[in-house]
Amino acid sequence: MSSKYPEPKRFKPNNIQKYAGDPSKITSRSSWETKLMRWLDKSPAVIKWGSENVVIPYYSSSDQKHRRYYMDFYAYYHIGDGKCRKVLIEVKPYSQTVQPRRGGRKKLETFLNESKTWQVNKDKWQAADKYAKARGWQFIILTEYELFNDKYVKGRPAERTRK
Repeated sequence: MSSKYPEPKRFKPNNIQKYAGDPSKITSRSSWETKLMRWLDKSPAVIKWGSENVVIPYYSSSDQKHRRYYMDFYAYYHIGDGKCRKVLIEVKPYSQTVQPRRGGRKKLETFLNESKTWQVNKDKWQAADKYAKARGWQFIILTEYELFNDKYVKGRPAERTRK
């Protein structure tokens, strides 16, 4: 039976000293995450980075439960002029970063599943943003438009609002 999610794979960094955590346990859950891991590992601007090593408590309004959000990535990097920044990074398809719309030939079941995913993501991202701001960090979401901007420049949506 096939799953809609790819099989997690181990990632081995070349710059082990830059990884915050156990470098033998780095797991990539998608080719997009692997691409970002390679960049974080080789970029001279990155001082430290980690994968799923920041855990943020949040309240899931879709099932009224307190849950834990394992951030995809944490990075600490140089931004110039001797300054550094800490950032929490989520990697997601753009389609999951905007509220779903019902229409066309979309089945009701598909729309309901997309709506639940949207709500869960929204709850997580609000908690992550609050967590980051409380520490003077930044929270960002990277989609295919940021990860593969050479392929998507012409097709990028004009507006990227999240409600």
